[in-house]
Amino acid sequence: MEDLIDEFEIQALRRQVLEQGSIGRKVRHFFSGSNPLAFRFRMGNKIKKANEMLNEIAAKTANFHLTEKHETNVIHRERETSSFVQTSSVIGRDEAKQHLVNFLKNPADGEDIPVLPTVRIGGIGKTTLAKLMFNEESVKSHFELRIWVCVTEDFDIKQLMIKIIKSATGMNCKDMNKEELHKVLQDCLNGKRFFMVIDDVWNEDKKKWSELKDLLCGEAQGSRIIVTTRSRKVATITGTSLHTI
Repeated sequence: MEDLIDEFEIQALRRQVLEQGSIGRKVRHFFSGSNPLAFRFRMGNKIKKANEMLNEIAAKTANFHLTEKHETNVIHRERETSSFVQTSSVIGRDEAKQHLVNFLKNPADGEDIPVLPTVRIGGIGKTTLAKLMFNEESVKSHFELRIWVCVTEDFDIKQLMIKIIKSATGMNCKDMNKEELHKVLQDCLNGKRFFMVIDDVWNEDKKKWSELKDLLCGEAQGSRIIVTTRSRKVATITGTSLHTI
């Protein structure tokens, strides 16, 4: 179902591009495999197959005498990423990389840490692009500290502090309380120009993001944060840069 939604979002992006293009381009698009009629036919078949699969699952539920049960505690998905990337296997993205380099190195006005959200649908390469910047030699030499954090869907502040400290120092602080974590985090970041990637953010609660930002105070001038997300609302909440990529 997520794949189907992604395809609809990609088609919507195509339409936005075509609305800005020439008439000849639109004609070529109409006769291509991604024209509206072909797209509707193709997606109609995929939706039909998805419905058949759901019906099959429902039938198996009855066969195995399973009953529906609603739980108040929702288990969120976990998707752990790392900063490692095989640069030789990555093609393109030069323009986006240059945009990020400019963001990371250019001076910024104000006291807040500048935050650049990279917002796209799943599978487009947000995390890969962030990895490329994280491992860029000029970025390594520019920042005193580089931190990579993959966020779970519930955006738990205590878990985020534990992950940030471990990425920055290698320390395992799972047994510490929130106050102890806060002190260690401040000692870790205070006075250091750092570059932090917060990967795969889904939380749309502005209060939680503000709480995390407050914990990162005391940084050296020139620190930067990049956030990767599928949600434009998340990008609006987190971003201090005028541009998303």
